[in-house]
Amino acid sequence: MKKTITWISVTEALPDNNIFVLIYDTSGVIEFAFHEDAGWLWLDADEYRGTVTHWAHLPEGPTS
Repeated sequence: MKKTITWISVTEALPDNNIFVLIYDTSGVIEFAFHEDAGWLWLDADEYRGTVTHWAHLPEGPTS
């Protein structure tokens, strides 16, 4: 079964803090990151310096 990723505009909603998501920025780059009140952070907690336009929940892993 193929699952589709649903991208959410940052103008509509932001993810809960400290939950890893996929982000999409104005350069067309897709990365793993998380959001805190201060902004977007890389996996290693460094500040993400791109302009994030959309984010998406990570897909569920395998069930078996």
